[in-house]
Amino acid sequence: MCFAQDFRQKINTAIENRDYMMAISELKALEKSDKTLFANNNYDYLLARMAEKRGDMATAMAKYQAVVKRNSVVTEYALWHLSQIAHSSGNLNSERNFLRQLLATAPNSLLKNAANGRMARSFFESKDYNAAIQLLQNSIVVQPTSTSPSTSPSNDAKNRENLALLGQAYLQSGKSNEAREVFNKLVNNLPNPSQPDDFALEGAKGLDEMEVGKEIFGKAAPQLNEAEHLRRALIYQFNRSFSLARLHYLAVIERFSSSTFTPEALYQLGRGHILELNYQESVKWFERVQSEFPAHPVAENALSQAASAYSRIR
Repeated sequence: MCFAQDFRQKINTAIENRDYMMAISELKALEKSDKTLFANNNYDYLLARMAEKRGDMATAMAKYQAVVKRNSVVTEYALWHLSQIAHSSGNLNSERNFLRQLLATAPNSLLKNAANGRMARSFFESKDYNAAIQLLQNSIVVQPTSTSPSTSPSNDAKNRENLALLGQAYLQSGKSNEAREVFNKLVNNLPNPSQPDDFALEGAKGLDEMEVGKEIFGKAAPQLNEAEHLRRALIYQFNRSFSLARLHYLAVIERFSSSTFTPEALYQLGRGHILELNYQESVKWFERVQSEFPAHPVAENALSQAASAYSRIR
């Protein structure tokens, strides 16, 4: 008993100090001296984790597989790590095999959703879009109505992440109508309309690419109504995709000459350049606001921003 406690104390101290090499040394010594104690306490799993942290993937895989072979209570976690190692080495087929084994071994595992999500992405990366679509369709949760309890933020984010991947899978497999529907959901159903998330960005990009074509994407804005240009511009601007935001703000200015949003579009063009630290270019847009719309409320902000930009120009 004292022997085991002594080893346990040494291992715990090494891990607390992030001395993974020492932890590995102590674990190997314990394995050599008492294989039964080593296995019964799942120290092979701990050794695998330490080896993985040290970048020794051969040892990590061997110990994870030993955990799986003896059907340990931590088998599902060993399989998860094996799948991650396979993915990092580019072996997507092995990754999926480990994930399938995880799901078959522990169908109610806490890792179930993560495993299904990773499986779908693995199929996508292998260009097996139909398989990815099938998995993603089964994993996406229907959004609750306004009278139903809302999903947690983490679940909602995962749902939107899966939607973004589903949209791309539809697009890559030539299912344009389905892709458009998914991208529109990402753009329309925002968790916080004033703060469009990364998945809204993916939706806007997907829609733009579909409407102008892959070769023109990022070079010209599609033909949209004014409100849609402004909506996509806001999504891009908030997510710091300033070059894409500019295409839509310029479309508002050039295609809707009598728009009441022209002053704001001009101002946002200047602001985008400011955020890119391109002060010289920003001044041009702020000065246009002042000269063309001096009475508009945003003109005062443009004056302030122009002054700030001038002070930074060398």
